Amino acid sequence: MSSTFPTIFFMTFAIGLIAGSAQARSVETRVCDSLILEGRERISFSSSEVRLLCGDPQVKDWKVIPRSQRIFHLRTFLQSRGFFSVTPIDSHDSVLRVALGQPTLISSISLVDIPVGLRVWSEDAFTGDRLTPDALAEIEQRVKHRLGQIGFACLELDTQGDAITGKVTIRLKSGKPQILVSVEEQLVPGLAPGTLRRFDAFVVGEMYNVDNMTLTGYRVVSNGIVRNFFFDSVCTDDGVVAKQNILEGHPREVSVGVGLNTDRGIMARASWAQTRLDSRGSSLSAAVSASFKGGQFHSEQISLDSHWYFLNEPSRFHLRSLVMFKRLSDNRMDYLGAEVGISPATTWDTSSHGGSVSLGPLLKGERKFRGEGRDQTYYLGLKSELNFVTHDFELRRGDPHSGFEWLNSVMVSRKGILADYSANTFRSRFTHLLPFGSTRRSEVIFGVRTELSGTLLPENEGGMASLPPSLRHYLGGSSNLRGFNFQEVPGELGALTSYYLGTELRAIGWLPFGLDLLAFTDVGTASPESLDFSSNWFASPGAGLRWRSPAGVLRFSVAHGFVLGSKLPGDSRSHWQFHLTLGEEF
Repeated sequence: MSSTFPTIFFMTFAIGLIAGSAQARSVETRVCDSLILEGRERISFSSSEVRLLCGDPQVKDWKVIPRSQRIFHLRTFLQSRGFFSVTPIDSHDSVLRVALGQPTLISSISLVDIPVGLRVWSEDAFTGDRLTPDALAEIEQRVKHRLGQIGFACLELDTQGDAITGKVTIRLKSGKPQILVSVEEQLVPGLAPGTLRRFDAFVVGEMYNVDNMTLTGYRVVSNGIVRNFFFDSVCTDDGVVAKQNILEGHPREVSVGVGLNTDRGIMARASWAQTRLDSRGSSLSAAVSASFKGGQFHSEQISLDSHWYFLNEPSRFHLRSLVMFKRLSDNRMDYLGAEVGISPATTWDTSSHGGSVSLGPLLKGERKFRGEGRDQTYYLGLKSELNFVTHDFELRRGDPHSGFEWLNSVMVSRKGILADYSANTFRSRFTHLLPFGSTRRSEVIFGVRTELSGTLLPENEGGMASLPPSLRHYLGGSSNLRGFNFQEVPGELGALTSYYLGTELRAIGWLPFGLDLLAFTDVGTASPESLDFSSNWFASPGAGLRWRSPAGVLRFSVAHGFVLGSKLPGDSRSHWQFHLTLGEEF
C-alpha cells in the first residue's frame, strides 16, 4: 500500500500536467458571437471576411448567413492560411464551433519534365512554409522566371499541392526554349521607327531571356524618353516575337534628390531633362548639385549635358557635349573649375554584357584658393572612356547582387596645345559581386572592388608641383579605405599613384528588421611617384550594417585603419573611423 500510493499520485500528477499543457496550448478565436474557432493559434480575419462569416446586422439580406455557406467561406479563408483540416465539432443555439487542426507545411517540391540540372532555388527554400495559394503562386513564379532566363518565353505549368502530405509538384505542361526572332514596335509620335532600339539589352536571333527584356524597359524609362515601357512575348513556330508597349508621357522631366555622406555631409541634386528633341530622340539636360558639411566642406556644381543623335538612320552613335562649372571645397583643397567638352560616343550589347565608349577633346580651367599645386591653370586634353557591365549587375544596380562593372578613363594633354603643362591621367575601377549560400530567406554576397589611378608627368616641367589640385590622388573615406578619414592618405601633397583593393561580405536575411550585416577589409597605397607601389600600405578591416530604407540605401560602417610597415612607432594615422552614407553602395 505504501509503495502503490506514491506511484498513483505521480501518475495522476503527470496526467494532469499533460492535460493542462494541452489545454494551455489551445486558444480560442471568437470571430463573432455565432462563430468560435479552437486551435493552437489565434486567427485574425479582415472586415470583409468577418462579414461573409458572421453576416451584417445593418443589411437586411446579410443578417443571417446559412450554416453551409458559412462553412464554405470559412474553409476557403482558412485554406489561404494553410489550414485544410477544418472540422465543425459543435453547433447549438446558432453557435458554430470549429476545430482548426494543424496547418499543412510544405514537405518537398518536385519538378517534373523540367530541364535536368536547372537550379531554381536551394533544396530547402520553401520547406517548412505553410502550404497556401500564395506560396504555390510564389513557387510557380520563381520557376517561370528561371525558365524565362533560358529561353522559355511561353510556357504552362501545372502546380499542385497535397493538403495531407505537403508535397508540391510542378509539371511543365507546354513550352520550349526559343530564340527571339523579331520586335514589333509601337510607334511614338515624333520619334522615327527604330529609335528605341538603342536601348535593347537583347540580340535578335539569339536565345530569349526575360531579364534582358526587363533591362531594356528599365533603360528606356530611366532615360526619360517615355514614361513606361514593357514587352509582351508572343510565341510562334519560328520563335518569340516581342511586342513593344509604351506609355508616351511628357518629354520633360524634373527630379530632386537628397543624400547623406560623412565625407561630404548633406547632399542635394535637382535636374531637368528635355527628351525627344527631334525624331531621333536627342536630349538636353541640366543639373544643379550642392553639398554642405559644417563650415569647411561645401561644393556646388552646375552642368549642361546633351546627347545628339545626328545620323539619318536610328543608331546608338551620337555626340555628347558637356559644359560644367564647379566650386569644390573640402579638407584638402578649395578651387573653382570649369570644363567644356564634346565627344563622339556609342554603346553596344551582347546577350549578357553591355558597354560604352567615347573619345573627344575636353578643355578645363581651374582657379585655386587653397591647397597644393599651381594657383591657376588651363589645359586642353583628349579624353577617352571605355566601360563594360554585365546585364545582371546593371539590372540590379539599386540592390547589387551579382555580375561586374569595369569603368576606365584616360586623359592626355600636351604643354603648348592650349595647355600650360603636360600630363597623362588614368583611372580604372572594377567591381565584381558573387552570391553564394543562397536560400529563399538568406544569402551571402561576396564583393571585390579595385581601383588604380595615376598621373604621368614629364620630368622637365616641374614635376608634382605643377599639378592642379584636381589631378592629385588621395585615399580614405566611404568609397575606398574605410578605416581612414576622407582624403587622409597619403597627406596634404597628395599622390601621383593610388591603388585600392576592397573585399566585402554582405549577409542578407541574418538579422531582423531588414538589416544586412557587413564585414570588409580594405587595403591601399598612395605614392608621390608615377606607377610606384613602394610607399606605405594601409589596411582597414571593419564591419557595418546596411538597410534599404524608403529614402535609399543606408550604410553604417566602423573600421580601424592601420599603417603597414610604418617606421614611425605608434603612427598617428592608425585609428578608428566610422562612416554613414545614404544612397551609396559598395
